[in-house]
Amino acid sequence: MPYSLQQAGDAVHLSKSSILRAIRRSTISAVRDARGDWAIEPAELFHVFPPGTPGTVDDASRHGAEPRAEPVVPRALLEAEQNRAKVLKEVVADLRRRLDAESEERRRLTAVLADQRQAPAPVPPRRTWWPWRR
Repeated sequence: MPYSLQQAGDAVHLSKSSILRAIRRSTISAVRDARGDWAIEPAELFHVFPPGTPGTVDDASRHGAEPRAEPVVPRALLEAEQNRAKVLKEVVADLRRRLDAESEERRRLTAVLADQRQAPAPVPPRRTWWPWRR
């Protein structure tokens, strides 16, 4: 059963003018009935505005002001994201430590290889096949 402007406002705890503004902006689709009143489908209304609970209406929304959009983040979701961020920071710190250790080992091995290139191994004297020519 479709809502009238007043019923729709009461259902989402907004004023009639706020609902009418939403209809005129095409945020909510509504039709006029035979008497010329607005008929708003509940599914359409609740798709745009969440159903309100009694006692959550402030004076500004009842007097035609736009409803304040306050972000609602469940505490458990916030804590889960904070734990995830903490774990990611630990992983980044561990990877940085590993990268630093690998860089240091690479520098050390490069130095060892450079030292070997500078001092080639001594070549033993060549032996001839003529034993009396010594």
